[in-house]
Amino acid sequence: MLASPPRMQGIVETGHSAKPAPAPAAAPAAFAAAFKEATDRDLLLLRAAIDRRLLDPARVERIRQSLKSGTQVSYLSTARNRVLTGKVLDISDERVMIQATDGQLRWLHFAAVVLDDAPRPDVAAKTSAGARFAPGDHVSFEDKRLVHRFGTVVRVNPKTVTVLCDGRQQRIAHAELARVVDI
Repeated sequence: MLASPPRMQGIVETGHSAKPAPAPAAAPAAFAAAFKEATDRDLLLLRAAIDRRLLDPARVERIRQSLKSGTQVSYLSTARNRVLTGKVLDISDERVMIQATDGQLRWLHFAAVVLDDAPRPDVAAKTSAGARFAPGDHVSFEDKRLVHRFGTVVRVNPKTVTVLCDGRQQRIAHAELARVVDI
């Protein structure tokens, strides 16, 4: 039997600190400015709210039920900021142990596991059929440095979309864009 996982410190791989995800707001510049000026208390409250949502017992149980020891899964590596694959070795009450393709063992929170049947609005927006984007739409994408960017559609071409982001126009492939929805 493998050693038990470390106690929950956040929602990321053991040894790394949690980072708040970008908000799907229509005014990303305003959010970024407010985020930079947020107090430590505000950031802790935000982190607590995110952890409560990710640690919801119904959510965790749904993921646990879909996992079986020995199966191949995809998981979000917050250290590398990308989705990786590995094999499930052990499942505890709070975490799942994955053997990554590089051979390393990692205790991960259930929320890090990517389920094929899980609803992912950003992927749904990327794969919707027909004319997906129109001038004036607010969109998001990851740039070459894997930084999440927000912008406004200026022009739609057959293969790319011209997006105004941070005062610069950039041509982005349709598949790389996700529509930003006001909540």
